[in-house]
Amino acid sequence: MEDENNIETVGKYIKSERERHNFTQNDIAGITKISPAYIQALEDDNFLPFPSSYTIKGYIKSIAEAIGADEFYALRLYESANKNISEIKHEDIVKQKFIEEHQKLIKLKKRLFISAAIIIVIIFGIIGFINIKKAIRTDNISSNLFSVFSARHKLVNKKKLLKNKHNKNKSNIYYRVILKGNVIRKTWVDVSIDNSRQKQSMLYPGTVKIWKAKKQLRIKIGNAGGILLSYNGKYLGKLGKNKEVITLNFPKQK
Repeated sequence: MEDENNIETVGKYIKSERERHNFTQNDIAGITKISPAYIQALEDDNFLPFPSSYTIKGYIKSIAEAIGADEFYALRLYESANKNISEIKHEDIVKQKFIEEHQKLIKLKKRLFISAAIIIVIIFGIIGFINIKKAIRTDNISSNLFSVFSARHKLVNKKKLLKNKHNKNKSNIYYRVILKGNVIRKTWVDVSIDNSRQKQSMLYPGTVKIWKAKKQLRIKIGNAGGILLSYNGKYLGKLGKNKEVITLNFPKQK
């Protein structure tokens, strides 16, 4: 009789792949936005905290993609061990309630927008009436209109000068590292620029990303075969295989 401890489950598979690729549960939580408590429950093959198997399958797929595991194999492990688990039926009720609440919110926003528009029109009408009345009394309608247009013209010119000055200052910044990535397969990246806090994001095929650094740039790629890199205009191509996790430093550390 086969020992239950030797039977591979989806939880055991996910945990072993995560540890094999040197990921912590907090690393996976940061990439997938899934709570570490749910990740722990999946690795323990404890499915009670989840509302339905749809949620479980979605989490299994996201975690497998993040750690470079075989998501289809992981889903087969889960489905083969849970064929007789019935779905929780309250999902349709919750979905319907959500739709109803969303529709109510849209109607309320429309009413508030119309009310606000009417109030604004009334206020501007009153202000305009008062200004016209004052202009007629002082017999200075023409001079007032000229002053308004002149002030507006000066304000527009001032904004243009400030914008041009800002763009000029921005263009004078020297970047030691300019890294361009063309995404051909879904992957995640973890980027640190000039020793700033690391930023993680998931990239999809067709995306073009540009990262700039004044001193140095560090990038960790979850699928090295999924992105083509160029460094300071020099094409580097693919720097690894599909689902291979690599870390690169620009410029290279001696």
